[in-house]
Amino acid sequence: MKDKKFFQSKHCRLCHSRELYKIHDFEKIPVGEKYFVNKKFYKNIIQFPMTLYRCSSCYNIQISEVIEPSYLWSNYTYLSGQTKSIDNHFLEFVNNLTYKYKSIIKKDDLVLDIGSNDGSLLKHFKNNNFNVVGVDPALNIVKIANKNRIKTLHGLFDKKIAIKINENFGKAKFITAFNVFAHTNEMKNFIVNVKKLLHHEGVFIFEVQYLGDIIKNKILGTFFHEHMCHYSITSLKNFFKINKMKLIDIERVNIQKGSIIGYVSHINSSFKELSSVNSFIKYEKNKKIYHKKTLFNFFRDINKNKIKLNNLLEKNFVNKPIIGYGAARSGPTLAYNFGLRNKIKYIIDDHFMKTNKYSPLDCVKVLSSRKINKFIDLPIVILAYLHSKKIIKMHQKFISKGGTFILLHPKIKLINYKNYYSFIKK
Repeated sequence: MKDKKFFQSKHCRLCHSRELYKIHDFEKIPVGEKYFVNKKFYKNIIQFPMTLYRCSSCYNIQISEVIEPSYLWSNYTYLSGQTKSIDNHFLEFVNNLTYKYKSIIKKDDLVLDIGSNDGSLLKHFKNNNFNVVGVDPALNIVKIANKNRIKTLHGLFDKKIAIKINENFGKAKFITAFNVFAHTNEMKNFIVNVKKLLHHEGVFIFEVQYLGDIIKNKILGTFFHEHMCHYSITSLKNFFKINKMKLIDIERVNIQKGSIIGYVSHINSSFKELSSVNSFIKYEKNKKIYHKKTLFNFFRDINKNKIKLNNLLEKNFVNKPIIGYGAARSGPTLAYNFGLRNKIKYIIDDHFMKTNKYSPLDCVKVLSSRKINKFIDLPIVILAYLHSKKIIKMHQKFISKGGTFILLHPKIKLINYKNYYSFIKK
């Protein structure tokens, strides 16, 4: 594994069945977080295969390739606190959670956040007088969190670190895992460690992108190597059941174009399963969201969009280079699977860890948005699909002067001076 940097999982991460059916081979992509100051380092960038499988036993949908964690999580650039909407989402969640479970919590109870990043979620718990501790595998991000006075341990959430947390902090009333629950290959070990650290009347809360919304909204950008699983409630309920826990509630949230927050307790706790769980399972069965045909149709539609994009570029920008907007983790997936490999000249992004560095996406240089006027005659393809409307709003002046953006999601669309105003007003 050390030489190859990845291996392929041969079993379902949730139920351990080996009855896996291949759904789709993606174009090879690099890890989207590898930015470097000199072009010469691009020779160390690896293009990893990415293959999507469906478990025939529990219907879990997963990427088979597992990248070596020390490579995957080094020099990480995503910061939860960099996006105001995420911070607001965390604040609202903490307020709702503390009200929802006010009967079981008290001042100074422990909250543990797995994959705590820069401590943005734990900050709001701390402000509500909870004791907090986080754990995260990205050392550079852990240093930022501790500098912000959010106690954060460096490492993967494994048995060793679980023992350390238990010895030093005790049991947690709340354990959270926001947009990291899909990031581990060892899901059984993960949930065993959660069980060891969760108070007998505590709640484990996770947030993940929801398979139903991925399928419905054609969200290609969520597929990259960090996201090892793409969850349905059907597969999740089965996973918790076989690991002696119970899924007690599910809520929809609009983060990342469609996510869910799940609430889980010990199987012998006093919590009852709410009607939301069965409602989701009925929905999934009726919509056949984890059926092979549904999944194949998803990628058929993605391929149609790829053809539309390339026809649009050929018709309106023949022989012109392309500019990408957004040095996002979704960038390599979108660019390569929409046929833009080696066609992007620059990427625009204002992230302080990325600007003026070179992207793992074809060694393209990342430029500040202050330089956007240089590209008035070139098509700018938005790779940061979650922020398309925000990007268009930021650059209305550029568009009014003749600049053009191209959306990849929810469908291929050219945005110019004729239609940008109606787009941002929707």
